[in-house]
Amino acid sequence: MSTVETIKEKADLFRAELRKLEKTSEDVEMIIAIAKQEVSEATERIITKTRQQEKQLLESLEMTRRRRIKRINSAKQELESLVKQMNEAADFAENLVQRRSAADILQNKNKLREKLEEFHGVEVPKHRQATFVKFTAASQHNFKLGSIQVSEKPPIAAKSTLEGLYQTFQAGVEAKFTLCPRTSGGEMSDHDDLKDQVELLLKPAEDVTNVTVDEEYDGNVSLKFTPKVPGAYSIEVKINGDKLPTCPMIVQVKERELVVVGELELKLFPRDTLRWLCGIAVNTEGQIVVTDDFGDCLYVFDKDGNHLRTIGSEGSNTGQFLSPDSISFLNDDEVLIADSGNCRIQQLNIQTGTVVKSFGKEGREKGEFDRPIDVTVDDDERIVVTEWGNHRIQDITDVIVEEKENGNLRLKFTPKVPGAYNIEVKINGDKLPTCPMTVQVKERELFVISELKLKLFPGDKFERLYGIAVNTEGQIVVTDNFGHCVYVFDKDGNCLRKTGGEGSNTGQFQYPRGISFFNDNEVLIADLGNCRIQRLNIQTGTVVKSFGKFGKEKGELGNPVDVTVDDVERIIVTERENNRIQVMSKEGESIFTFGDKGPEKLHGPSCCVLHKNMFLVSDKEKHCIKAFDQSGTFLYKFGKKGNQDGQFNLPRGLLVDSSNNLLVCDTDNYRVQKFSLDGRFTGKSITRLSKPMAITKAPDGRILVTSHDQKKVYILK
Repeated sequence: MSTVETIKEKADLFRAELRKLEKTSEDVEMIIAIAKQEVSEATERIITKTRQQEKQLLESLEMTRRRRIKRINSAKQELESLVKQMNEAADFAENLVQRRSAADILQNKNKLREKLEEFHGVEVPKHRQATFVKFTAASQHNFKLGSIQVSEKPPIAAKSTLEGLYQTFQAGVEAKFTLCPRTSGGEMSDHDDLKDQVELLLKPAEDVTNVTVDEEYDGNVSLKFTPKVPGAYSIEVKINGDKLPTCPMIVQVKERELVVVGELELKLFPRDTLRWLCGIAVNTEGQIVVTDDFGDCLYVFDKDGNHLRTIGSEGSNTGQFLSPDSISFLNDDEVLIADSGNCRIQQLNIQTGTVVKSFGKEGREKGEFDRPIDVTVDDDERIVVTEWGNHRIQDITDVIVEEKENGNLRLKFTPKVPGAYNIEVKINGDKLPTCPMTVQVKERELFVISELKLKLFPGDKFERLYGIAVNTEGQIVVTDNFGHCVYVFDKDGNCLRKTGGEGSNTGQFQYPRGISFFNDNEVLIADLGNCRIQRLNIQTGTVVKSFGKFGKEKGELGNPVDVTVDDVERIIVTERENNRIQVMSKEGESIFTFGDKGPEKLHGPSCCVLHKNMFLVSDKEKHCIKAFDQSGTFLYKFGKKGNQDGQFNLPRGLLVDSSNNLLVCDTDNYRVQKFSLDGRFTGKSITRLSKPMAITKAPDGRILVTSHDQKKVYILK
């Protein structure tokens, strides 16, 4: 029974605590309601005072208008009187000469001379009537209606502490520690918006990335950064500009420790065995390929390790191998294999098991190999081969020499930009008599091969197409800018869902612009008029998350026109009103902004893409493309206003294609232009495109471009 009594007593204590919480909840509701009322009353006072000032300014302007118009009318009357008198004198003189006798002329001669001389000496009056009136609004830059204080005692640096700094930090691993904010009395602070008052400074700054400050649910502040290299790092934390007494402090970052967490389970076909594994590669869909050096073949597995296909056998024919070593993906369907014993590279389609091409033979000349043991592909799709026998590295992408079946040789190269190219061919060191010779390379011509057939629901129609995106399964999403909605289509263009409607509630839109896939099921939409980003599940039509509001502070948005996602799920927002790019976490927390300061600040940016740690931005009002490094520091720009090759008229959508070319929607020149990443013009669309706005690539390689006014999607090749 004593146990029961104890439990009852504890239950009473819990009920008492519940009553306290209920009372606290009521107090919060009452205090917040009072504060809201005070905000409204303060607003009304400012509005009343503003209206009074408006009345005074309007009355002053009206008095100025009356005075000036009165002076102007007086001047007009004076001039009109003089003009009348002059006309009368001129008429009298003409009358006198034509109709009167000589006696009358002599009689009035002196009088007429006096009158004419009088008018002759009159100068045109100089009436300097002022027209200049200018109203200069008082600066609203630092205007605030008031501030909200949610704690009687704000946090101060002198009493606050840091926790978690004595852990082991590793290079390349996110470091996390905690700021415990305290008031002057040493109590835990419950002040809102603490992260805006906290500053985290790290040195050397160039060796850190992903610096974030986040509020935790318990009132503490989470501080994070990722050190790039091992060494000593200085950490300094400030609250409202005042640094903590323990700062700066030094922490040691160790080298990254790589731990074996398990072994990949590869499930082979029955009676199949791996003899000597060598090369391995994985594509973006998770498919795995490995080479079996002693088995003279390669194996293909799905992302779960299930065996899909065995390709090759011992031999020198196409599709056979002798001690295959390294393997690399050229794209998601094709691999390059260093066929070491056959002194060649084979390009193979892993979905069909067929050889796309084979190049190389034994030798020391360019395009020849001796025991190639490794082959890789860089970001520019250059093929780089490591040769064990020739003790060298060979870049074979630019020039390829292939032997044909008829005994001739096929010579290949890929020019990067238009212009004149000098070609010289040698056999055993002796050049051909026709060499060197010069060939002209034209710009790349982008063709409109067709229009995407988007089949809407009966009775539905597009108002104005803007953004477009495609997921890995081929599903297509577009934003209807004037229709305030988002359409979802399957890969065949059948409409699956229409989401949205005009409004400011969650799931509604005001002139949505850019759209990007966050994953295959969710998209991010730049909800321009509502100054927010909405994250939408396209399978269900429900909003997963919504963040942002109008403003210039971090985390606030000024007319977002575009949104993209980088490889580490950071969200990149282009803000037209704030003339900046804001990089945010996947939760919608601001990481950093750039582009709104300095001599090369943005003016009406339209789109931003991140490629190889470089931000590329279409600066619409400046009619150019600007490049920034991964920290937001300006690097270079190219383009200017005009309609010649390499010039722009309101550039908008951007896309970096699989060959590392930059495609730009040159909207008011009605075309798409193509550039190398350093800004050299390489090609353009040859068909007039009506108001191209956004551009993306489908999984099958098609380039899709939206037309704003024609409400269609072009397919480019």
